[in-house]
Amino acid sequence: MLFRSPFSLFDLGRATVDQLSGQGLPPPQAILPTDQSRPHTLAGSFALTFPNDWKAGTGVAWLENVGMFTTFRFASGTAFTRCPDNADNAFAFSGSGCANGQIAGDLNGARLPMLKEFDMRVTKGFGLGGVDVTAYVDVRNLFNFTNTLFVYSSTNDVRNAEAVEQQWLSDFRGFEGEALANGAWTADEAIALPPANGGCHDWVDQATLPASPSCFYLIRAEQRYGDGDRVFSSAEQRAASEAQFFSGLGVDVFRGPGRDLRLGLELNF
Repeated sequence: MLFRSPFSLFDLGRATVDQLSGQGLPPPQAILPTDQSRPHTLAGSFALTFPNDWKAGTGVAWLENVGMFTTFRFASGTAFTRCPDNADNAFAFSGSGCANGQIAGDLNGARLPMLKEFDMRVTKGFGLGGVDVTAYVDVRNLFNFTNTLFVYSSTNDVRNAEAVEQQWLSDFRGFEGEALANGAWTADEAIALPPANGGCHDWVDQATLPASPSCFYLIRAEQRYGDGDRVFSSAEQRAASEAQFFSGLGVDVFRGPGRDLRLGLELNF
């Protein structure tokens, strides 16, 4: 006796074959966007060149041998997964993953702002003593668009107060430990610094190892972020901590370059 399956080959292929036309259908699409997906992209270029002897004898004759080439691109921002807004994810950035595998919202459910690019190159050719010379102006990001390349995953922003606070607490513990090792920690959480001339030779770090350079660093930091009275107050310590933090994770680090202009000459013999 022959066994007859209740499913036909047509049924098995129903997901990829149209039942009416019998033609193949596109493969199923991913339910969630990938890290690099950009649903919409508009890109193009434009070139314009004025030939030699253009409108000779007229007021626009100076345009001869002038060329212009532009490129532009506008695209959706890439997707990333939001992280819970807590201390564990203070330094989680878009695309880097979340602490403990916990996410906020859908996987890749958030997007960076739109990417905007517009570049232009203008050239002018002329002769100079038997040599063909081309002068050019190359402008990248002509309209000085702000392009955000990544953000804090917990805030969906280029700023995160929790990250600043965690950095300050870490620096504060370092200040306190080193000051205690040198007997320089005061009751109001300040550091009583030694005099600049000869006062740093006995300075040690938290492990009681010689650390004269650290002493000079603290003196200079107090002078820069304080009033130079050799008392490195808590407020001055925090100012120094935040300055160091933003030097590495300032807003400009999260964004692409602004307008950039280059001038040059090309010589053709």
